[in-house]
Amino acid sequence: MKQALILDNIDRGSTYTFFQANDFYINKKILKSSVSNWESICEILETDNKDEIVVVGKFTEHIMFRYFLNEEYMEVSKRLIDSILRKKHIIFIYSDNYQGYFNFFDDEYVSPGEAKNQKREFDSKLKALIDAFNIQDLNIAVYETLVDLEISSQSFIDNISQGLLLRFYIPNDKFGSAELDKFIILFKDFISTVTSKSINITQNRTKYGITCTLFSETSEIKHDDLYKMFDDFTKFMELCLNNPEAAAEILINNNIPKERVSFLITKHIKEAKRILLDLKQDKERRLLSIRQSLESELLEEHLGDELNKKIESLVPSISGIVDLINERKIENLQININPQIINKVEGVVAKEFNGSVVLNKEDYQLKEMIQKYSVTAAQSAELKSALYEMKDAEIPTKDKKVATSKLKNFVLKFGEKIGEVAFGVLTKYLEKKMGFE
Repeated sequence: MKQALILDNIDRGSTYTFFQANDFYINKKILKSSVSNWESICEILETDNKDEIVVVGKFTEHIMFRYFLNEEYMEVSKRLIDSILRKKHIIFIYSDNYQGYFNFFDDEYVSPGEAKNQKREFDSKLKALIDAFNIQDLNIAVYETLVDLEISSQSFIDNISQGLLLRFYIPNDKFGSAELDKFIILFKDFISTVTSKSINITQNRTKYGITCTLFSETSEIKHDDLYKMFDDFTKFMELCLNNPEAAAEILINNNIPKERVSFLITKHIKEAKRILLDLKQDKERRLLSIRQSLESELLEEHLGDELNKKIESLVPSISGIVDLINERKIENLQININPQIINKVEGVVAKEFNGSVVLNKEDYQLKEMIQKYSVTAAQSAELKSALYEMKDAEIPTKDKKVATSKLKNFVLKFGEKIGEVAFGVLTKYLEKKMGFE
């Protein structure tokens, strides 16, 4: 029997209704409770040998301070987090708290007169706790309002019920879109061949692009497993081009019959070469279109090589299959060109390479963050897909909010690394997109 373990009061009841509508048995546990009750929660999770339990919880600042940071709860809280990590889960934390800001003072743990002097200390402790959660890779969803929490929790339940594994948004006419679509189909077929487990794909089209959803109806493959499989397949395709013998070893180690190995290697070498050739030819076509467009407008500037270098610095650099996901570009290229001309060049290049979804300055900052701080190729692809879903005017509002929330969680997690100003700009931008302003 499918079970939902609810930790704390999640929302106004809509999440409970949604769980029941999807045939989940609900077991609610209050975290504002004794050590023995926390131990009972751990036992529920630890004895779930059939992996039937999913966890939806909310960690308020009161819970975090009075319990997670309480020495009496230190051992059981570690046990609880370890147990949660082994399950499908989502933990909600209020936005201010996630950023390390403590808001609530009462007589239980600080007097009003001490609040000002001790707030910094409490903020520091809270930030350290959030950092510890992130290091353990707890699936945290940040929320501002109960509506935001309800949408995210219901999307989480919906994804579990459908067996959702990964989403890709492919913008129309974007450079590499057709090749990425082909790559996803190859990945699906490869998983079926190597693991004998089935992955299904659905496609939802809008005027601006296609959302490809990969899911497992039987739940044979887990979300985290698919992340690794996607990275492994990307590496496998690279090996097919550069080291076919090593690629063949991967198949042999997965118990693929030797008579099939040669066929599969030949097939994937051909497909990898075709993808790279198609990308190369498409890039050349787009570059020619850009140069022709700019030549007529900048005829009097006599820019020559300088202009070509600037254009090349703005477009994706394709040298291998992995670049289909990462969209690598030349960085820190110093070009002595009038800023007005640079703006013109950037606009023409963006229009030619980015397809039908128009990105602004903040969107490009998000893309750079995703490229720099994503742990896996699958995570990078999924976050970029969330960015494009957020920008597509025809994506349902609920899905746009979920995509935006996913981006905000990512920015909050890595925000300190991009600097205070950029962090402030991006969080404000995403909050506006979610309707917080």
